[in-house]
Amino acid sequence: MSLKKVTLASLILLGLTACGSSGGGSATSANQNTSQTTEQQAQIEKERLAKEEAERLAAEQAEKERLAKEEAERLAAEQAEKERLAKEEADRLAAEQAEKERLAKEEAERLAAEQAEKERLAKEEAERLAAEQAEKERLAKEEADRLAAEQAEKERLAKEEAERLAAEEKARQEKLASLVAIAKEAGLTDSQAMSLGGNFCLRCVKTVRKFG
Repeated sequence: MSLKKVTLASLILLGLTACGSSGGGSATSANQNTSQTTEQQAQIEKERLAKEEAERLAAEQAEKERLAKEEAERLAAEQAEKERLAKEEADRLAAEQAEKERLAKEEAERLAAEQAEKERLAKEEAERLAAEQAEKERLAKEEADRLAAEQAEKERLAKEEAERLAAEEKARQEKLASLVAIAKEAGLTDSQAMSLGGNFCLRCVKTVRKFG
């Protein structure tokens, strides 16, 4: 029963009591008892309704607190999930950056090693070409020295040959002069002596001189 219904019933009872107040003393006493009972019931109803309202408000407050707690827990879980995802993303980005740096370092080391190898090969090639050039120059010098020595030997032999021929010619001229002189002594004319000197040996001249 609501408070509105209790109040209406109380008013009706009060009206009936007022209407019957002209009755005997027993009726007045009965009306007073009824009025007190009605007031007590109204007070009890008030207290019950107040208790129900208090319980309703308490339940409503508890529900609000439960919902607020659930919302706080949901928000906390959501925040924790966001932080977990943010941490995972930060870890992923850090790992990705570390991998990029590792690959960049490996690439730099590879390029440096490749450059060092190129420089080593270029140095080896330069040294090989220099050694090859030095060997060519050495062989060219040896060949030039050999040709110079060969030329000097040829010139020496040619000089010796010329000296030998000159000596032979000198000896021949001296021999011829001697033959001519002998022929002249044998009584030949100059032309005969020259002819004889040109065609006969010394032995022939001596024979001519003997039988002259």
